[in-house]
Amino acid sequence: MPEAVPSLRMTLMLEGAGHWIQQERVAAVNAALLDFLRGLPD
Repeated sequence: MPEAVPSLRMTLMLEGAGHWIQQERVAAVNAALLDFLRGLPD
C-alpha cells in the first residue's frame, strides 16, 4: 500500500471485522480516527 499511497500515515487491520468495520468495531474505529485527526498539523 505505501507504494500506491505515498502520503499514507498508517494501516490498521482489525481481526475479525468485515465489510461494515465502522459498525462492528465502533470503539477501535473511533480511536483510530481521533488519533489520525490529532496527528494532523494545525
